[in-house]
Amino acid sequence: MRDYCLVSEGWFWSTGGGRVRGEFLAEPGQNAEVSLASAVGDDPRVTVEHPVPGITVTSVAGEAAKYVAAFAPVDLHGQLDSGELVSLLSAQNHGLFGPRYVAGVAVFGAHVPGDQLYSAVRFRIDVPHWTTHLADGETHAVPDDGSVLHAVAPQEDADGGMWLVYESAQPRSQRDLGSRVLGACRALARLALDQPLALRTVEVRVCQDGEWLPLHSKALSAPVSGFSDSLLPPGVLTVERFANWIALSDRLDGLALTVPELGEDTVQSQVLVGTSLVEGLHRRLPYEQSQFPAASGGARDRVKKAARNAAKDQAAKEERMEPDLVRTAVKDAVCHFEDVGYRTRAHDIISEVTSAVPELAESVPDLAGKLMAARNDIAHRLVLSDEKEPLADRIDRWVVISSVTPWLLRLLLLLHAGIDPDALHTACLSSGRFGFVRANVAALAHDLGWVTAAGLGLLELPPVARTP
Repeated sequence: MRDYCLVSEGWFWSTGGGRVRGEFLAEPGQNAEVSLASAVGDDPRVTVEHPVPGITVTSVAGEAAKYVAAFAPVDLHGQLDSGELVSLLSAQNHGLFGPRYVAGVAVFGAHVPGDQLYSAVRFRIDVPHWTTHLADGETHAVPDDGSVLHAVAPQEDADGGMWLVYESAQPRSQRDLGSRVLGACRALARLALDQPLALRTVEVRVCQDGEWLPLHSKALSAPVSGFSDSLLPPGVLTVERFANWIALSDRLDGLALTVPELGEDTVQSQVLVGTSLVEGLHRRLPYEQSQFPAASGGARDRVKKAARNAAKDQAAKEERMEPDLVRTAVKDAVCHFEDVGYRTRAHDIISEVTSAVPELAESVPDLAGKLMAARNDIAHRLVLSDEKEPLADRIDRWVVISSVTPWLLRLLLLLHAGIDPDALHTACLSSGRFGFVRANVAALAHDLGWVTAAGLGLLELPPVARTP
């Protein structure tokens, strides 16, 4: 990855193809691309004919299937005129009359295939200030597979900040390292600091003593952001916490990566995604998942079978009901009957979070029920309990949920990352952004008739430490 705009010409080729000249561009915040003087392979869209000697006619087909085939990702290798080697992995042709390939990721310093496995990855988190508290050589094992995470002071570029170096217990692809390590560590930093952070100077190496190979992509080379007040002090981002979080995040199937992004779309989208994450995270965290934890699997299966058969038998006695279809419908309905319901899942999460930060739900009575109602409104469009509810009130309910849910999930994940509940409570009460959400939710709750200003006093909140 480069912290500057790199423009260079060189020779490029694909496996089994000829070498062609091209102009290479890699700039921060954008995927690398190369514009080639000619095609490196056949383009299924283009037909070249010679109707008479000396005459060439080129035509471009408009079939969608041929455009899809032409857009299929390929790996390109190149050598810049400076002598530097570069690999453009999963590159797709965005050009038509002139090939212009945009790479999913570019690897500098070697020619590697897209399925190359790497033994280690190292990276920095945004501006150097966020990691100045780390000690050179600080090391911790990742608990799920024995990989090791180090903090390493740079040998060069001393002002660039501390490296976090992940040495994998087993070789992994760049994509695996991206989701397991890079995405997870960025997510934890964003959750803790409440900042739009970027990863930078990301490098991989194939073997333990091999050269570090810089990576470049839109996701890994965003411009460095500014330094502003954070939710928690950067000191909570220890090597041990990062290492433990990598293992936890891996079990969450990447869901933690979406939590910092909530609040960046329409209210309806925020509600649908946020309330779904409540269930998704509950299923992956160590909560009780069964309504009948003492019952055996065989007992639960027998109950399901009895329900299916009883429904089929009853359907046979009814008019205009197909017994086999009824049996299948009941089978689908009871296949997860032993699972705890959505309200219980929401209640478990809310109880854990509000035991640390009760202010989050202080103006929203029965938050679990309101999460479930909002999800049903949008995902299932159930009949509303009050058919005369004004649309404005319904949207206000959704705004409350879209405001509370990101904080609910953020605080949940930070608690499971090992952040001290008292420290988290203090940080929230000192956060201008949290204070704004708290006051705004209280005002909406008052307008909706959920609480009274006199009874709660939230419309006259004490001043917060920072403005939102």
